[in-house]
Amino acid sequence: MTSFQYLPNFGQMFFGTTFVILMVIALFLMVISLTYQMEGKYISITVSVFLLSFMILQGLCDVMLLLNRRWYRTVFSALVISLPWILLFLFLVLIAGVEGYFLWMFWKKQKKQLTADAMKESLDNLPDGICFFSSDGQPLLVNLQMNRLSGELFDAEILNGNQFLHHLEKEELNGRAQIIRRKPNLMLQTEDQTVWEFHSKELLLNDNVVVELIANDVTEQYQMARELEKRNRSLNQINRQLRIYSDEVNRITREQEILNAKIRIHDDVGRSLLAARSYLAKPKEEREREPLLLLWKYTISLLKKEADPGQKTGNWEMLQKAAEAVNVTIHLNHPLPEAEKQNNLIVAAIYECMTNTVKHADGTEVYLNIQEESTTWMVQLTNDGNPPTQTVKETGGLSNLRRVVEAAGGTMTIESVPRFMLQLELPKGESDE
Repeated sequence: MTSFQYLPNFGQMFFGTTFVILMVIALFLMVISLTYQMEGKYISITVSVFLLSFMILQGLCDVMLLLNRRWYRTVFSALVISLPWILLFLFLVLIAGVEGYFLWMFWKKQKKQLTADAMKESLDNLPDGICFFSSDGQPLLVNLQMNRLSGELFDAEILNGNQFLHHLEKEELNGRAQIIRRKPNLMLQTEDQTVWEFHSKELLLNDNVVVELIANDVTEQYQMARELEKRNRSLNQINRQLRIYSDEVNRITREQEILNAKIRIHDDVGRSLLAARSYLAKPKEEREREPLLLLWKYTISLLKKEADPGQKTGNWEMLQKAAEAVNVTIHLNHPLPEAEKQNNLIVAAIYECMTNTVKHADGTEVYLNIQEESTTWMVQLTNDGNPPTQTVKETGGLSNLRRVVEAAGGTMTIESVPRFMLQLELPKGESDE
């Protein structure tokens, strides 16, 4: 079998060049295994591969020089000169295979290992600014965002961390940024409307003090806070309006209660006057003083605020007693509504018509016509007294009655010709449905 010394020049150059490359790779793998502090067996393999490739390469070089009579016979040339080229090729494949396996293993290990360059690249890609510097201001790590911020605020990159922090605390800016807040952390807005919040703290690393300075992009949070503040102002305004509205409702409620009390007192006083008139109109032997005195005592107690005009008794019973006191008969074609509001309004209208019948029309009969419709009560009130000589004016009791009816959502109309008629249209209550 042909040995290396009888190979043509091309074959000798191929083996020589290939082993040079393999030896360089072997040297690289040996250094890497020592640097990564790998297991002893891996270090031994890389060292052995390097020594084997070195000896074969040295032997190839010595043989080539010996053939050209430029060198003398050495131990390395003696080992290689008689080797068959196929065995030399197998050494080449073996070394290349071992080196390929180690290269693949180092590549895989490097992908799983976090290196300083990988950390720096990751920090540079962060949207926030990060800076670490020693106690004397020497920058240890500054990412691209922090350097960009330094250029925008001070027209220079960070060369001294202490100076950069001092300029921030003293607000010595270039005029293109606007301070938003100073405490608890400095917050400022740059020219591009981005809002940054700066935080700094001291760290202890291997008995050395390292300062960490971070600039957080809080634009979205700042805008949300402003929007929330705007909404709070709007809500405060609405709350003030609601308080005003509540006070107005309370005022109107008080006025309504006072008005209702006045109407009740007016009705009671009117009934007392009518009863007194009826009493005086009777023959002396038919007069009954006790009921009249009781009625006037109650009326006087109302005027002196010693009695409650809002005390509830049977509306219809009270109405009947008042009608009997003034010799008026009430004719009813339909029972009164059960709903309290409509019942009270109709009774108040009867009181007013009864008073006007006795006082102005010299009548003794009041006719009440009630019609129930799907959503309303239609009420008509007439009397047997003299027709009005002129249009009836809404004063006193009629005016108060209109206010109460319209406040309840109803309508009220008065006809004077051919005779007096009071009409009410009242919406049904829930108990009437």
